[in-house]
Amino acid sequence: ANLGLPADIYHLYLIARQIEAPLKSITLNLGNVHIYENNVEKTRELLGGNEAVRFDLNV
Repeated sequence: ANLGLPADIYHLYLIARQIEAPLKSITLNLGNVHIYENNVEKTRELLGGNEAVRFDLNV
């Protein structure tokens, strides 16, 4: 199952495609977040400055 913010962003993208609306940017204001255990290592890489880190989505 897809959970959390990555899935929400993907669903926003799908809706934009469906109604043929351009999705150029998204602004997020995150106050209370958590990291799933399977994403801890990649999150550490990202926080370490590795901008090439990619997270996989189950789609």
